[in-house]
Amino acid sequence: MKSEPHDTSGPGRRRPGQAAALTAWLTVIGLMVMGILALLLRPFGLLPDVSLLPVGTALIAGGGLVGSDHERPRRWVPAAAAGICVEAATATLGATVARLVSPPAADLGPHVGIILGFPPAAAVFTWVGNLGNPPAPPAAAGPDA
Repeated sequence: MKSEPHDTSGPGRRRPGQAAALTAWLTVIGLMVMGILALLLRPFGLLPDVSLLPVGTALIAGGGLVGSDHERPRRWVPAAAAGICVEAATATLGATVARLVSPPAADLGPHVGIILGFPPAAAVFTWVGNLGNPPAPPAAAGPDA
């Protein structure tokens, strides 16, 4: 009987590409949930504020990065700081691009930049967090696997 390969699902064990892909999918799901919420509240005259869109999406998308794993990377403070810097850079880039493309829509630029910055921020968070806690090597694929 062959044992199962080591689980690499925690934030200190996940590879940056895996974290970015998971966060991208959860961001899409978060945007769909926020859209459905807006559609359900519209008949009652209640529309969520635009600034709640990145917050609600971040809560859903960040769940995959944090997960239920209680083991944190040893370098979580620098990892969080690096992730926040990536988010700030994408928000600034989003604001700049929105102002250049459509000045009336410049208010939406930071929100779009923050939402688009979730996957890169997750990758940077995981990469910096793994500097002191490298991920386990992938399981070798053999005839018994």
